[in-house]
Amino acid sequence: MLSFASGFIVSLLVTLFIVRYAHLHEKFSVDSDLAGVQKFHARPVPRVGGIGILAIEWAVRGRRLTSEITWLIAVVVGLAQILAAVFPGTSRSAATILLALALGVARPAATEFSFLVGVPTLLAAGLYETQHALRHPGPVPTDWGMLVLGTLVSAVTAFFVVRWLIRWIQTHNFSPFGWYRIALGLAMLARVI
Repeated sequence: MLSFASGFIVSLLVTLFIVRYAHLHEKFSVDSDLAGVQKFHARPVPRVGGIGILAIEWAVRGRRLTSEITWLIAVVVGLAQILAAVFPGTSRSAATILLALALGVARPAATEFSFLVGVPTLLAAGLYETQHALRHPGPVPTDWGMLVLGTLVSAVTAFFVVRWLIRWIQTHNFSPFGWYRIALGLAMLARVI
């Protein structure tokens, strides 16, 4: 068994190794081709993600779950973070929480671990984009004051949302999010057709 801190380090190292050596930071940076974004609404990611959420919730129903983070769980959570980079529309936190849940981690522990691992990952992505903006300014200058304000508001909002979510999952599961993603995916598909 690993402590939360050890699991955090293992997951972070797995993520950093893959991002560094797979050059995902280049593939998904601000310079990436935006043509795929226009086609995104036709992709099946929301529907598939919703079905995945429902399938995992169904699979763990009645199963005894633990709060312990093992080496396997730490590595899988690190790998799960990459899904959001590889498949647009995939939630980093949902992928990590649900894969930890599928491996037998209780919802509160999976959620806490996911958000703990997400902090340095998201900070690194933000720093990378900031460094890119400083080195290669775009045609419209960056309003750094608004960027800082947005970052602070986002951090405070995220703190309260995570706090609420951890309390909420003590008595609920993620099935409503699965149904929401399926409905959203179908609505997006209907808009295209």
